[in-house]
Amino acid sequence: MKLLRAALTESGSPLPARTLWLVAGVYFGVVAVIGLWLWQRWGGAFATRVVDDVGSLVGILFAAGCAWWAAQSAGGRIRHGWLAMTAGLLGWAVGEAIWGYYEVVLRYEQAPYPSVADAFYLLYPVGAAVAVVFLSTGNSSRSRIRLILDGLIVAASLFLVAWVTVIGNVFHAGGDSRLALTVSLAYPIADVIIITIAWASTVVAYRPSMGLLVAGLIIVALSDSVFSGLAAVNDYYTGNLIDLGWLAGCGVLGLAALRSIGEPPREQASALVPRRARLWLPYLPLVLASASHRPKSCPESIQFPSPPRYSYLSSGY
Repeated sequence: MKLLRAALTESGSPLPARTLWLVAGVYFGVVAVIGLWLWQRWGGAFATRVVDDVGSLVGILFAAGCAWWAAQSAGGRIRHGWLAMTAGLLGWAVGEAIWGYYEVVLRYEQAPYPSVADAFYLLYPVGAAVAVVFLSTGNSSRSRIRLILDGLIVAASLFLVAWVTVIGNVFHAGGDSRLALTVSLAYPIADVIIITIAWASTVVAYRPSMGLLVAGLIIVALSDSVFSGLAAVNDYYTGNLIDLGWLAGCGVLGLAALRSIGEPPREQASALVPRRARLWLPYLPLVLASASHRPKSCPESIQFPSPPRYSYLSSGY
């Protein structure tokens, strides 16, 4: 919350801080209403799926629209970065539209997984990774070397954490086919790559918009990881409260794009992260990875709570 407040109120953006706060307030107010709807399941399972699918699509399009606006207002590397983010988000939006078509138009109780929608969903991590590379302004040789070395440490640590918490369970659960297993593994692995690039880039150089961008990417990545874990044990259903994570992540990504408009493309040390702390930040995931290693006597899989089930046919409601 401190990061969001500092990023939105710092001077330098042609959009007044009051406007940014208004956009954030309206967006997250809508997210709160959707969250209450999903929790109470007003109108039954079908109505809840409609609200979830439509709300998710609108949230993704909001982020894509903000990224497009940011791209049109910038030039050079910054423009390319936000164009890449726009492309990734539009791919995600197409996947979400296909998923919603299954559930809202065809009235499946649950969209098939994996499906053609996943091919478009996976365009998002590609666009996000390219965007972070372009939006990071560390151009010196020393910055690039530090970025690579820190990135290797973070990647190895995060992969270990992801294996212990999600990927290992997905792998051992297998799935109905090799395709299902591959798709399920693709999400958390792509998230590790994105977080690694984003983390290392922010440690080297900080800008308010970059801080918001990294926060949004991490929120989306965490939601992807929880989804993969639930899908591995067939416990995911549309209308799950974890869907709010994607909505929140899209909102923060949109605010990052808006905050970047008119922002000077220069590196500046973060007042929120002192220089000495920045030197040690890449090693924090290593500590987390060590703490996450479990003895063999521990359960081999994560037990997810079973969601409420509704006896609807897959071809209707």
